[in-house]
Amino acid sequence: MQCVCMRRQLSEYKAVILDVDGTLYGNTPLRVGVAFELVVSYLLHPCRMRELRAVLWFRALHNGDARAGRTAASEQDCFELTAERFGIAQERLHQLVQTWMIRRSLKYVRIFRNRELLSCVERLQARGTVIALYSDYPTAEKASVLPGLNPDYQFCSADQEIGCFKPCARGMASVVRQLGLPVEDMLMIGDRDDRDGAAARAVSMDYLIIDRSRQVKDRWRTVG
Repeated sequence: MQCVCMRRQLSEYKAVILDVDGTLYGNTPLRVGVAFELVVSYLLHPCRMRELRAVLWFRALHNGDARAGRTAASEQDCFELTAERFGIAQERLHQLVQTWMIRRSLKYVRIFRNRELLSCVERLQARGTVIALYSDYPTAEKASVLPGLNPDYQFCSADQEIGCFKPCARGMASVVRQLGLPVEDMLMIGDRDDRDGAAARAVSMDYLIIDRSRQVKDRWRTVG
């Protein structure tokens, strides 16, 4: 898997677009922590186990996990399909998702943040680089708990101007248009080549995919 496609030094890009989940913080420890809280909560209220299953299925569907057995093109699709499958009102489902996938996750976002990357982003911004967030999930609350992160722009797949998950070319094209810079002056940094890398390739944008392998970590330190 190609993880790096950069035609210039990191400091030479005028804008850096950052994925959030799994890039600015570790996804696995967050999922474990929230899942533990979720299961404990519903074990104490077994009559609401359907809500637990709905939240877990919504997340799998949202993340493009094949175990969901379905696919969704947008966040609204996820809400509609989940509400229909589990017989839960969309309003209640929105409340559950906000509670378990946003609010309960914030402490883990801060604890397991990517300090090296955030420090690099802070230095880039101080030198004039435009910093944007682009995620399939809402970004504002998570960005607010990450020290030193003050993005110039924030984009989400649920935004009216986007309306689709990565790697849909329409979404990244909208981001490029709103930033108002040539695409060759932008760099996408994410953790999934099948989403972040593919989204960048869809508009011929340079990208850097960070994973846990030593090779890519060493490459990140070099370009950073």
